[in-house]
Amino acid sequence: MSKVWFFGDSFAHPPYIKDLSEDKNNYWWGTKLCNKHNLTPRVMSEPGSTLTYTQEQLLRFKNLINEEDLVFIFYTTPYRIDFGKKVVSIISNGMTSTGKLMPSIDPAHEISDERLNKILNMYIALGLDLERHLNQQYATVNYIQHVLVPDIIEKRKPKAILEFYSFRRTQLCHSNIIHPDESLLKILPEAMEWIKINCKKDDIDVKEIFSDPSHFGNPKVGDYNEKYLEYIESLL
Repeated sequence: MSKVWFFGDSFAHPPYIKDLSEDKNNYWWGTKLCNKHNLTPRVMSEPGSTLTYTQEQLLRFKNLINEEDLVFIFYTTPYRIDFGKKVVSIISNGMTSTGKLMPSIDPAHEISDERLNKILNMYIALGLDLERHLNQQYATVNYIQHVLVPDIIEKRKPKAILEFYSFRRTQLCHSNIIHPDESLLKILPEAMEWIKINCKKDDIDVKEIFSDPSHFGNPKVGDYNEKYLEYIESLL
């Protein structure tokens, strides 16, 4: 049976746990895709994760991708930093914890929020270079798009690799030395913008839809998963 691989952040992740056989995940577009086309899911994404995490997962699992497999890659915001088993999100006035990246094998080794904040404050005091960080994130995505993806296509020959930006592509060009018009990054669909456009068209509160863990809504608040699946299929 062919597989479908999900790499990226929460936009490429089921709303609850990674086991798509769970009834709670039935409404997710990824589950619908697997059921409709008889595909085995391989969920390598993680909510709140970083671009570095996506790169590492692709490097870790690329040689397991086979012909006839589908691969989804969602590029998250560059405003996140891996910090041990935590991910921090950079905001205008500093940083804030967005939770654990991966479950800790030994809870005793988890960083408490209080300790994390102290470490972050020290990190900021030492001089977080946001410009350099954004340049590094741009380089990471550039490497994935122009080195890793072509390598997977050439050597593993999947049926298709579909790439998306979770948010706006221009976020990856916020550095002073990278202009969007001169960026080497691919022009790709933007998942959050797709949600906004459809919510505006249907006069639905985008916050209600986005509040679902997978961000495409659910039967209670409004559900765009079926429509997004149709959109995905139009790209294949």
